[in-house]
Amino acid sequence: MANFQFPCPACTQTIECDTQYAGMDLTCPICQSPITAPAAAAAPPAAKKGRLSVTLPAQSHQSAPPPPQTIAQAPKRPIKKGPIIQIAAAVIIIPIIIYFLWPYAVQLQNKFSASLDKSAEGSDGGQVGAIADLYSVLDATDPVNFESRMEDFDTSTVRAESAPRKPALNLPSIPPVYTLDFDESDIPMSQVNGSLSGADFVPDLIRFDRAGQTYVLHMRQGTNAFPDRELFIYLKLKAGQSFEANTFEVTKEFQSGAPQIVKKWRTGPRLFGQKNFSTGYMMKLEFEKVAGGGLPGKIYIALPDPEKTVVAGHFIAETGLFDSGQQ
Repeated sequence: MANFQFPCPACTQTIECDTQYAGMDLTCPICQSPITAPAAAAAPPAAKKGRLSVTLPAQSHQSAPPPPQTIAQAPKRPIKKGPIIQIAAAVIIIPIIIYFLWPYAVQLQNKFSASLDKSAEGSDGGQVGAIADLYSVLDATDPVNFESRMEDFDTSTVRAESAPRKPALNLPSIPPVYTLDFDESDIPMSQVNGSLSGADFVPDLIRFDRAGQTYVLHMRQGTNAFPDRELFIYLKLKAGQSFEANTFEVTKEFQSGAPQIVKKWRTGPRLFGQKNFSTGYMMKLEFEKVAGGGLPGKIYIALPDPEKTVVAGHFIAETGLFDSGQQ
């Protein structure tokens, strides 16, 4: 049979095929576009491009010729939307869950902290308190390292001793008057007391210890492992100088060389505030001589803080230092 030619409407490639394809729907072998073969009489002249022939194989009987084969294309993979939807849902749902559950979590944490605090109040410190005593003395050698020592062990956990203590001074408790004027300050004839960080301060334990050439006078309110308020006074003596029968006086005008002062106060079950003073405060501190494991003394100290911390009165500090007559 005769062949005829026609161009592909999509890619303009000249296609040659048998007249049996005239008027049939075909697929361009080059661009795979669907085309319709024109009638043989209406076939346009061939273009100058290279020819591509399509022949019909010989058959023993007349039948409709099969259309030219097309190149199968791989189906496009559908985009999986599952993970995206799951992530979006998590971003929306998780904050909502946290918002509603957070108050309950805070309540549980507060109950747990309260139970720990109650347990601590019923304990006597034991070995933990002994270690804290040692750290308190070691800290006296370098007040700058006081906070770094706190990261390893809280020096506030000084032993709450179960053994009977020495009887307190038979003196009344007279609240001191706050002043930073050295000449106007007066040590009252009372047991040491005052106000520390805006709260009443009546020490339950007063100790005086030594580490090298540094001494620390420690006043502590609270009998459990976590005290309510504390006052530390670090004294560095000169060579040959003794703390016994000695007086330490500091005016607010001192710029250097004054003893380091540290105050601590409780802000939560196991949280404490702390502030250090090296200048700007006023202090009168007098010691007598060690006798019977106690160091008598009297003090007036006022700190330049907004709460107007002031502590004054007479005391007997517990100490492990020897009596003067035994040295």
